[in-house]
Amino acid sequence: MAKQPVVHVLRAPLPWRPSRLTECGLLAEKVGRAVALAIAHKLYAEDKELVCASCVQVWGTRNETSLEREVAWSRRNRHKDHFVEWELLAIRELVTRYQPEFDRLVAALQSEQALQKVGG
Repeated sequence: MAKQPVVHVLRAPLPWRPSRLTECGLLAEKVGRAVALAIAHKLYAEDKELVCASCVQVWGTRNETSLEREVAWSRRNRHKDHFVEWELLAIRELVTRYQPEFDRLVAALQSEQALQKVGG
């Protein structure tokens, strides 16, 4: 029986786009197959050799948000990947154009958070 290619695990996506990176830091488009964490867990349960060992090692050890991980990866790979920087510049431009709406949304989210804390 032929050995299946190793599957990589996609990092949690950013709210405005699907994940571009695997847990081990490779671009998803450059690996043979990259799947969501839930699918990787099932594959790993079937055969531990099906899933990239580096992805497995990392998937449970990260405490950063998906944005923090993207920014850190971008900083380490600044010479070749500026994608998240362009996205953040675009977000800044959108906020500048729609500042009152942004301010209202931030205030609404803060109020929601405060209500959740009070409500338990």
